[in-house]
Amino acid sequence: KYPLRDDDTLYLFETIGVLLGKTGLNPTEQQQSLTRVMTPHIQSIRETLQSAELPQDPTYFGNILASSIAAIMYLSKGFSKSCPQEVQAVLAEALSVTIRVVETVPAHVTVRRNSVVLFQRMIQCLGNRVLRHGPSLLRLLIEHCVEEDVQDVAQIFNQLCIKFQQDAVPAVEGSLLPFLQKCHSLMPNTSDVVGTNDGVIPPHLQAERLSTLKLTFVVVQHIVTYKVTNVLLSPANSPSLLKILQAMYEGASAVQDPVVKKTCIQFFRELTNQWVGQVNGSTGTPQSSFLFFVLEVFIPGMLRSLGACDFNRDALLSRCVTEFSNILWSLKAMRAKEFDQFVLNGALAGCPSSHLEILQAATNAKEMNKGLQTLLSAAHH
Repeated sequence: KYPLRDDDTLYLFETIGVLLGKTGLNPTEQQQSLTRVMTPHIQSIRETLQSAELPQDPTYFGNILASSIAAIMYLSKGFSKSCPQEVQAVLAEALSVTIRVVETVPAHVTVRRNSVVLFQRMIQCLGNRVLRHGPSLLRLLIEHCVEEDVQDVAQIFNQLCIKFQQDAVPAVEGSLLPFLQKCHSLMPNTSDVVGTNDGVIPPHLQAERLSTLKLTFVVVQHIVTYKVTNVLLSPANSPSLLKILQAMYEGASAVQDPVVKKTCIQFFRELTNQWVGQVNGSTGTPQSSFLFFVLEVFIPGMLRSLGACDFNRDALLSRCVTEFSNILWSLKAMRAKEFDQFVLNGALAGCPSSHLEILQAATNAKEMNKGLQTLLSAAHH
């Protein structure tokens, strides 16, 4: 007589999930109860996927499928990362069915978004069991995402890196370049504005471009920060390493947003700490290519960029200087010869000897930072 609204129905499922997951039921009771509640939704999804009418009206049937995924998503809220194996078995089946839904109607926006939220929940509930679904889900989401949901894809990358670190490599390595390429294709340009022929991108489009750029920078930074770095060495990605380095360098040196600068500098700091010590004199390796990119491109460019900034008036820019000084210290500690040749006698040639002596005498990162700030302040004024 008084049917529930859709939102109220979802809240009811959430309440049921909390009662099952948080009220002291033993694992077997949780499994049995959760199976009873989820089975109608799983059956509905399977029947809908088998419907001969689905290809003729994917929007209508997509709405039905999206509602069932939402119900499963809300039911799962009662369970956490300490989820028992019995419950994991039920949730794993639900996730497998959800992936099949995305494969069938990948262009349906609500299906994609609900699937992303459910997958994010399952990262916590199922642990490593979600990794086998990562490649197929990311492939489908990247292929079909638009400006409004590209951030959802970035969040999956970041969560997988944070949660699983090096174990996430097989799940994300095949999707990194397609994601970066998709983001690039979604960025607005002057051709998107009628009457714009002077090469100047209007402010509102610049803001959209920066928003999408931030997603790419943060994803690449997460890959390195959380030790998923072998993604960059895979056969699919290593040929594009220099392009990735160039993009991150441009983010650090040319983008004025200090948060973007810091993110990109942190990428180089992390990769310096991981790779520079592995260079043994041989050339042609990704590690040696990275080292010489840092010495010949990144450091000179960042000295010019930071030297033009008034970092004493901006706490975020000051943090960027600190991050950059950490890179200099790592180079001095691990590659003293190259530090002298490319930094002191190269990029900084012509600077007052008193400033160079401070950098040369630094015995820790703090002293290097102090010397760098002195040098940059003098250059700015």
